[in-house]
Amino acid sequence: MKGIAFGLLTGIVYANYIVVVKIAGQSESKPSSLTLMAWTSLFSALFLGVAGLFEKDRFMPPDLFSVFILFALALVAQALGWWAIASSLPKIAASRSGLALLLQPVLATVWGVFFFHEYLTPVQIGGAMITLVAIYAGSVRNR
Repeated sequence: MKGIAFGLLTGIVYANYIVVVKIAGQSESKPSSLTLMAWTSLFSALFLGVAGLFEKDRFMPPDLFSVFILFALALVAQALGWWAIASSLPKIAASRSGLALLLQPVLATVWGVFFFHEYLTPVQIGGAMITLVAIYAGSVRNR
């Protein structure tokens, strides 16, 4: 039940983020994608830093190589990816961008299978199928 609540909360926060970035990108002041990313990163870091203090697990990477890997992931997977998202969100409808962003967890699951030889459970396969059907139905409806 706790996981469902977190999932719903995540969806609500993510939807609000998409709408706020879209509105900010169309405002008169129109901040750059880099500015939007900087503010998003700052507030995320503050929130996660405070939340991390309450975790029992280790918070710091164990060695310098792990720090390097984290920075590489931050630069490639996060910074470049979110820059592309923040740059494109103001240019397309929020409903369409929301549907496209639903591909992220589906593709992460697929990459896990191909690159890390993970095995999918029937629930994961079902969730991916439901998500793909929802994306298709939403994109057909929006045309």
